[in-house]
Amino acid sequence: MDAWDQSGYTKLNIWKLTEFSKLVYVDADCLVMESIDDLFSRETRFAAAPDTFPPDRFNAGVLVVEPSLEVFEDMISRIGVMHSYDGGDTGFLNSYFHDWFTMGEASRLPFRYNALRTMYWLTQKKPGQPAGYSYWNAVGAVRCLHFCSFPKPWDQRLQAPKGELEQKWWVAFAECQLMLRIKGVSTPTLKKQG
Repeated sequence: MDAWDQSGYTKLNIWKLTEFSKLVYVDADCLVMESIDDLFSRETRFAAAPDTFPPDRFNAGVLVVEPSLEVFEDMISRIGVMHSYDGGDTGFLNSYFHDWFTMGEASRLPFRYNALRTMYWLTQKKPGQPAGYSYWNAVGAVRCLHFCSFPKPWDQRLQAPKGELEQKWWVAFAECQLMLRIKGVSTPTLKKQG
């Protein structure tokens, strides 16, 4: 395994998967809540949704990618040269696709495809705000919920979920566990941390 591959740049491997014409990458800490199949029909080589701050940067938790060995090799050749503001692949990809914010509309995914939990915390229930109104509610149905901040819902084992979004994760987890058990698949038992 190459040193770059062990250093937080593993997402770059997506571009090597040239047996596929298009890929939709979803981080492991995302919960897909509605179909995102329509992302495969976007006419673009690269697409991402905006990050919380600054909005002209993207969050690499959900990506639409047209694999290309040429792009992959170009990225690898720039690892030691190109700046990564976070020391990992998200910062590197933002430097590599520095013009993402000005690319065509197909390259900019709506927030609902990578709804960052941080944005929920920042926009819910502000003083003087009408009930039920927030940026979060205005974006429409969230298709992919991204638990990109800490603590992760699964880190709160056997504790009451902290909020509405964490409850969504626990419901999805419980439904999955039940479905697996009905099919006779053994699932690990959660134990209290401590």
